[in-house]
Amino acid sequence: MLKYLGAILVVVGLAVSLFGQWVAFEIYSNQKLYRIAQNTAFFIHGVSSGQSLVSLPAPLESVFFVREGEGKTIATSNSQRTLRIEDYAAVSHGGGGTQVFAYHRRFSLQEYLQVLFAKPFAAGVFLSGLVLSLTGVLTLLWAGKLHAPKEERQEILKSMKVLREVFALGGLVPQESLKEAKTVVEDIIKKMEGRT
Repeated sequence: MLKYLGAILVVVGLAVSLFGQWVAFEIYSNQKLYRIAQNTAFFIHGVSSGQSLVSLPAPLESVFFVREGEGKTIATSNSQRTLRIEDYAAVSHGGGGTQVFAYHRRFSLQEYLQVLFAKPFAAGVFLSGLVLSLTGVLTLLWAGKLHAPKEERQEILKSMKVLREVFALGGLVPQESLKEAKTVVEDIIKKMEGRT
């Protein structure tokens, strides 16, 4: 019975934990997509208004450049700082002498974990799932120790009795070690017989 309960707890705990992670990832990705869309709209509005340096509401998320054929450059204000290119996904498109470059910040595990633990619902569901899973694993371990198969215990008991007889008949082991070994084996046999 405990084995089934433990297995059910593990499965339910993992499902609950994954649900908490999924909720947090949905929140994180939707927030990120919103900021990227907002930056894109601000940049397009700035370009259509004739600005050559456009300020973005979420400057860490996006960087844009437009190089026109006659040498004019339109960029976002955050393009003047140093960028770690490996943190961004880049796309460029050109045609007719004009090239457009867009850099969007990649998804980050650190940002995701911040959202996971900043949102009480997602963090609570995730952590409660982990607790359920760990409880299930401990229940399985506990059930395995309590309910060892009877045949297995009988085999151990038989082996210990044979070992006791070998110690009693053999003269190969020094006498002090033989006495200690007999005492240990006798204690184990008494305990095993008491449990059987």
